[in-house]
Amino acid sequence: MASRLLFLSHVHEEKDLALLLKEALEAEFSGFVDVFVSSDGVCIPPGSNFLRKIEDGLVCCVGAMYLISPLSTRRHWVSFELGAVWIRNALNAANGGPQIPALPICHSGMSPGEMPAPLNHLNGIVASDPISLEAAFKSLQSAVGGRGALRTDFATLALDISETEKRYATEFAILAAAHQPPRAPPIRPALEAIRVAIVDDHQIVRSGMTQYLSESSDIEVVGTAANGAEAIELVKRRKIDVLTLDLSMPVMNGIDALPRIKDASPRTKVIILSGYAPDQYAKQMIEAGAFDYLYKEVEPVDILHTIRRAARTD
Repeated sequence: MASRLLFLSHVHEEKDLALLLKEALEAEFSGFVDVFVSSDGVCIPPGSNFLRKIEDGLVCCVGAMYLISPLSTRRHWVSFELGAVWIRNALNAANGGPQIPALPICHSGMSPGEMPAPLNHLNGIVASDPISLEAAFKSLQSAVGGRGALRTDFATLALDISETEKRYATEFAILAAAHQPPRAPPIRPALEAIRVAIVDDHQIVRSGMTQYLSESSDIEVVGTAANGAEAIELVKRRKIDVLTLDLSMPVMNGIDALPRIKDASPRTKVIILSGYAPDQYAKQMIEAGAFDYLYKEVEPVDILHTIRRAARTD
């Protein structure tokens, strides 16, 4: 039997959860189901037409899932991809065709009761609830023409999803804070904006902090980097007053990058912004030249205050 296609809608920052669900679904329906995940590097090969591949997936799928979080509901993609399957369902109903299940999967602080329109017209599930996951897999099993008892250990899958949500927690909080008005008064005139760079391997952190900091008239985000090596090149090319630096990154971590950043640009103040608690690395990093060490659990306004304090310190 030819493989059936399931479409998994998500924004790029939800890639880890999308891949986790793709792996579970393809293991459950091994041999006759493919799961379309746009960020897996396979469904949309390099050089191909991104939108055309998305359209093909939406046209050919026999079921669709939508990762719904406080982040994804702010993006247009979820509505675009939901609308495509919604219309296909309406046409199928008018012509006696099969129903195409459209399943919202809520995670990272979103619940089915909080979904915005038109998602709230659908029966969403909580990603970390094993009973809801099993019900969703049964619905998809029917759509792909499968039958029999499901083999997935839903308690383990739900636990894996919960662990992924924990990794998202701080990053989603930073991005959510970007939509709040800045609460700390500026200490510099707008004409003397503090030139800030953000170094973190998570795109969601870079985007969220850029949005949040850019709402302050005295701050200009002049660059971002995804690892220590990129950060070193960035301070060589740009005049940067303050740089926030994560510790755990690929290619070159923040511990190794800090002295090289300070060598390349001695005047740049470096604030460590890390998921490691201060008692693990704070003393070491400050002795190595960091201006301050902030735990990622701090309030975003504390990051703002620390940047301003660093900028006015000689």
